[in-house]
Parts: sequence; structure tokens; C-alpha cells
Amino acid sequence: MKFTNLLPRTSETCLLIEHLEILPNRKHGITDDDLASVLPNCPNIETAILTGVPDLTDRTVIILVRAANNLKELDVSGCQQVSNVTIFELASQATALESIKLNNVPSITDPSISALTLSLAHLSVLELCNSPFLTASSARDIWTFARKLKKLRLARCSQLTDKGFPSVSSSHGEVDTGIRSAKAAKAKTNVFQEDIIPNSSSSDYFHLSEVHPRPTSWLDILPPLSLPPHHILRDLRHLDLSYCYKLTDNAIAGAVAHAPKIQYLNLTGCVEMTDKSLESISKLGQSLDVVSLGHVESVTDKGVVTFARACPRLKSIDLSFCSNLTDMSVLEIGTLTHLRRLSLVGLHALTDNALLFLAEHTPTLMRLHVSQCNQLSLEAVHTLISRLTNLEHLSASGLPSLRRLGVKRFSESAPSGYDRRLQGPYRVFIGGKILELRLFLDKELRRRREAERRNIIFTPRSDDSEDLY
Repeated sequence: MKFTNLLPRTSETCLLIEHLEILPNRKHGITDDDLASVLPNCPNIETAILTGVPDLTDRTVIILVRAANNLKELDVSGCQQVSNVTIFELASQATALESIKLNNVPSITDPSISALTLSLAHLSVLELCNSPFLTASSARDIWTFARKLKKLRLARCSQLTDKGFPSVSSSHGEVDTGIRSAKAAKAKTNVFQEDIIPNSSSSDYFHLSEVHPRPTSWLDILPPLSLPPHHILRDLRHLDLSYCYKLTDNAIAGAVAHAPKIQYLNLTGCVEMTDKSLESISKLGQSLDVVSLGHVESVTDKGVVTFARACPRLKSIDLSFCSNLTDMSVLEIGTLTHLRRLSLVGLHALTDNALLFLAEHTPTLMRLHVSQCNQLSLEAVHTLISRLTNLEHLSASGLPSLRRLGVKRFSESAPSGYDRRLQGPYRVFIGGKILELRLFLDKELRRRREAERRNIIFTPRSDDSEDLY
């Protein structure tokens, strides 16, 4: 039995309930105390989604864990009073747990997540987005022990570094070198601290500190994560590392080497990555369906061409605000026969050639985002929507050419806070409005041609009439 935004009230329903969902933004009025009074009588709960209880505490989650021995899925995202106490309890008691979502729970730290990954043998979904205190320490344990993971989300974990991911060198027999170098660095640091500083003047100290810099933390002397080549996360299909801005190409190389079947990969906002990451992504081959690279400004056409040719089954690509990209990238992407969604927002070098190529070669395209691509003309947009009959969503805000009289009435309304002075005209066309826009532009084209035939000055108009005057 499933309860949504409602609690069981009788002993019979308490025994029958298996799925409990308390969702946010609903006027259900359920509080932490209400849950705590009911959960001890619900031993058969398998799924508990409690994101709509903002005052949820460790006490109540622990009551749930101890009462429901067969708990398989728990989502407490956004419940900011939940702490490591709950996580340690999950690690010790909820042995059947397969999915846990802890997004926007800021107090969780490395020790509890490490305990979780070490204890839960069936863990397949782990979401830890917006966890400011998570570091490479717990990430290493995830890669090492959570062998059955299918979905891993670490978005906006700002302290994550490459040390939390498998080292590519570990697959090529270079592990010992990395460990020895780390030990040597630590030994030098100890010698410097114990022997040199006590016998040195302050001026010598600063001079020597430049030669033998002290590591800023113990994370700096961690050896590379050494995993053997046969250590593969065969089930991992979904990996979200968006806005982990400290990660570099090495992290992606290691992730791909030990999770070669990734289908969904989100690297949006990973600003340190370059074309080398795209070369690593290309090794995913036909497994990769969705890739997001928004705001990765260092990537170039060369890298995009590399992974587009290697991953022919791509269905969704996001290259928004990758400012170095040109039409060449789009011409290569346009050859993908399974493409459904493409985001090219903010690519100022894009020209009509890119849109015309998509119009001719991507009949499967359903969603296209070309906002802030200032060079695109209304004629190219008209050709695109005339050829792509499956197109359901077209975002083209900020295009000067779409200030054209009459076009606005086919667009969705601008959301609150949208600044037309800074972002240009808001132009988003959905569903039937795309067809209506095409018919309007078709009529305008006929008027223009008739005006040319009759040698009459053409005047644009906003209505649907085909009259020249």
C-alpha cells in the first residue's frame, strides 16, 4: 500500500503500508513529531521519501530504520537537520538499503559516507549533491567498495578533487611510483618540521619553506587511488559530477576506465577540464546516451568531433557556453542519427550554416536550445522549423532577428525575473506554437515573393493576412 502526503491512522493500515511519500510544497501539515508517533507501528515500509518534512530529525529517521527491517529506499534530501548520526545508524541497521538520497544535507561528512559504502552490500543509488564537507576521502571508498552502484550523483561537492577518483596510472602498473612519491613527500615534510625548523632562524624558515613547502592538509599527500584493471563498476550508468570545479581531466579518465558502461554523464561547470576529458569520454563508445558539458570553456571543436564520432548513439548533448566552439562541432553532431536534444546556448560563433545543417540531417531532433546565439537569422530558424517536423521545443531567446514583428505572439511568456534589457527578447516555442510560427513565416515568405514579383515595397506585418497592404 502506498501513502502520499498522508499518514496511516489505524493499526491495519500501519501494517499494510509499504511506500510512504511526503513530498515538499504540499499543504499536508505533516511534521517530524507526527512521523515519529506513527513510524514505530509500520514494520513493512520499503520506500520512504521524506523530502516534504523540513523539520525531520535524526530521531525520527532512526525510529524508521529500527522499525522497518526491509527498508530499501530512503530519500531525505533537503532535510537539513539530519546529520551523521542518521547515516551511521543506516550503516549499522539498514542492511537491505539499496537507494539513499542525501542531497542538500549539508552536515554530512566523510566518515559517515565511508561507513555507509562499507556496510551496504546492495547499494545501487547514492546521491550526495551539495555536500560541502565531502572530500576525496569518502569518494575513494565509494569507488572502492560500492561495486553495485548504478547511479552516483556528487554535483556541487566543491571539495572533491582528483584524489577521490581512480588513477589511470593504476591500470598501467605505476601505482607503486605514486605511493613512493607520496611517502617521500611526507618524509621530507616530517624532516622539515622536526629537524630544520627548531634550529633555524625566522629568515631561514621562510627560505626553507619555499624549498620544502608544507602540504596544506593530509589530503595533499594521499597516494593515487590504486585500483586493479579488473576492478570495474559494471552497473554504473549515471554519473553526475556537475560543478565540482576542482576536478580535472585525470578524474574523468579514471572514472571512465573503471566504469566503462556509463550512459548519462554530467560534467557541467567542471571548468578545469579540457579536450583530454572528451578523449576519455569517447572511450564510452556506444554506451553513452547523454552528455552535458555546459560552461566547460576550454573544450574545442577538436574534442567535440572526437567524442561525437566515437559515441554514435548519443541522444542528448549540452554544449552551452563552451565559447570556443564553432559551426564545426554542430556539423559533426548533426550526423548523429539518434539525436533528440541539443543545447547550444551562448555559442556566439554559431552561424546559419549550423542551423541549416541540423535542418537537413537531424530529423529525430525534438528539443533545440540556441538562445544567445546572436548571429542566427530568422530565415535560418524558419528553414529549421519547416524541416524538423518532430521538433517540440525551441528556445531562441536573445536572438536579435526574433524581434521581428508578430513572432512574439507564438512564444511562451517570460518567467518572473527575466530581464529583457540584458538578455534580449524572450522567445521559447513549444508544441503547436512551433507549427503556428512556421505557418506565419510561410505566409510572410509568400507575401515577400509576391511583392518582389509585382515590384512593390514589402512591409512586414504581425497578423496572418496575406494581403500586401
